[in-house]
Amino acid sequence: IDFEKTVQDQKEEIERLKRKKEELSDYLIKCMKKLEDKADESSKRLEALEKEKIALEERNEKFKVDMFKKIGEVSIVIEEMKKSLKIIETRQNIETLLSTQLRDSHLSVLQTVVVDRVSPKWREIATF
Repeated sequence: IDFEKTVQDQKEEIERLKRKKEELSDYLIKCMKKLEDKADESSKRLEALEKEKIALEERNEKFKVDMFKKIGEVSIVIEEMKKSLKIIETRQNIETLLSTQLRDSHLSVLQTVVVDRVSPKWREIATF
């Protein structure tokens, strides 16, 4: 009887182990499926991030090009302003020169008028 009981116990243990094996096998399949899903999700996220990176790099390049264009435009404006300032400075110099010449000619005319009205003796003194 002990022998039959031992055989029966072993058969039950074998059945229990088979069920446990099936449970573990099912669990392993579920875990593998979860890992595959996570891998797919990670792959999709990585792909989306790579696309976003490419888009950002393109925007960055466009921004650099735009900035270089704007810097070029600003440089041109600065050069034009420098030319305008030189023109204004030249005009002011010419106006100052003309003003000085006009004042000097007025003084010369005034001097001549005054000298003509005074005696010849004073005229000789005034010309020195």
